[in-house]
Amino acid sequence: MKILILAGGCGTRLWPHMNPPKPFFLKDGTHTLLQKTLLRFIKTYPAHDLVILTQKAFAAIAREQADAIAPEIHVLAEPEKRNTAPALLYALQHFEDEFFFVTPSDLLIAPENLFLEKLHFAKKNSETCSAVLFGIYPTSPNTDFGYIKCDPEKEISPVEKFLEKPSLSEAKSYLESGNWLWNSGMLLFHRNAFFAELEKTLKGPCPALSIDHAFLEHFENLCVMPLALTWSDVGTWDSVYEAYEKDENQNVIMGDVSLQNTKNSLILGEIRPIKAIDIEDLLIVDAEEGLLIAKRGSSQKLAHAAQQHASK
Repeated sequence: MKILILAGGCGTRLWPHMNPPKPFFLKDGTHTLLQKTLLRFIKTYPAHDLVILTQKAFAAIAREQADAIAPEIHVLAEPEKRNTAPALLYALQHFEDEFFFVTPSDLLIAPENLFLEKLHFAKKNSETCSAVLFGIYPTSPNTDFGYIKCDPEKEISPVEKFLEKPSLSEAKSYLESGNWLWNSGMLLFHRNAFFAELEKTLKGPCPALSIDHAFLEHFENLCVMPLALTWSDVGTWDSVYEAYEKDENQNVIMGDVSLQNTKNSLILGEIRPIKAIDIEDLLIVDAEEGLLIAKRGSSQKLAHAAQQHASK
């Protein structure tokens, strides 16, 4: 089985830190999120079964970070940036393995041993599924995630419906109903089953869409397996704050930062020293692209603000 690790996106929810993208710069301890992902799988799988899928622009940094873990790890750069569905098909042209597991490169998962056990279980019990998605039990009415309707009481159950980023009222109703999971972005499939579905659904060139929109939403016999563990895609600065270790005053600090009477804040500085005095509940990120100052809890508005900035 090949582990395909998606590391090519340039999201706007973590503006102003855009280049390199999140998996290559955000660290958890001494390793970047990409390296944490590599280390997670290398516990069970040989290094030559790990493949980083990225863009040409990030191939060199991906290679450098992979070499620090194991030089046998593959780095596969897409010829052009066209979203995750074409990237997946590009990878399938290069490897002949029976099974493939696709995962983002920027997830924090704990406990990792339980996750690896579930991955092994899904591989052994996937024969009736065109693909197995991994779902997360929701802990809040989060509107940044996709949702999957299913039977969360079963170890593996059919996918009944997808919903991408619902409204707050919809997300609250899904949380209360108990039969929706967050879409983790991870999936496992057998090569033959996957291509059999593609023959039915893909009538022409692969569209520049996500794997979900281009493929999975049209597949039959799609299954989902719930994961009862701690998971974060650290997709916003608020989720970075929630996921990362805090000091005695509940601050998350990265870079050259000094504090005085500062509480409950995330402060990241990479351009110049930052001194924070008498502040509370703020997100402060100083990067080459710009400076972000926001109240904690407001970072979901950032993608729209970053797009406005880019259009000027």
